[in-house]
Amino acid sequence: MEVKNLKEVGKEDEEKKKKLKKLKKKNLKQFFFKLASMIMVSGYKSKSINLIKDLFNEFLLIKSEKKKNILSFENFLDEVLKAVNLIKPMFTFKSVRRGSVIFRAPFFYHADSAIFRGLKFMVKEARERNKCFVKAFLEIMDEIFKNKGKLIERRKHLMLELKKNSVYRSFIKTKGNRRRRGKRKFY
Repeated sequence: MEVKNLKEVGKEDEEKKKKLKKLKKKNLKQFFFKLASMIMVSGYKSKSINLIKDLFNEFLLIKSEKKKNILSFENFLDEVLKAVNLIKPMFTFKSVRRGSVIFRAPFFYHADSAIFRGLKFMVKEARERNKCFVKAFLEIMDEIFKNKGKLIERRKHLMLELKKNSVYRSFIKTKGNRRRRGKRKFY
């Protein structure tokens, strides 16, 4: 077994931290462009980017009033991502036919898909309010962090539907426990 110097171990840890930081920046870039494309107004990406800049400036004003220091645009995107993670749907229901019975079966989303669906719900909700988009979006974020609002209720309702779906769960449980009649023949 090889024994490494403490300096080598420290360098490896620093390299891992740098790789994680680069990965985080890459993911935030993807998140930023996805947000820009969802906010896009009549095909002009420049308008949507200006809206995101306005969101960031308004967010800074609000946080400076509350005496919380948000120094960079990355921190703002992190806050938006945290809000999206609180409301993202993890699954959807689809009608599945098993024999002559139709069930509503849960199908789980991939993690990235769930995040972008949550972001889509936030943008849609902000557009539906009869206010400035920037203020409506920030209000929605605030409601999410306070565990209130339409989007939080939507997620809770989805979880209740999953719990109520006992018919499908019992079908899945009994499916594997059925006894086979007769012996299997191997030719």
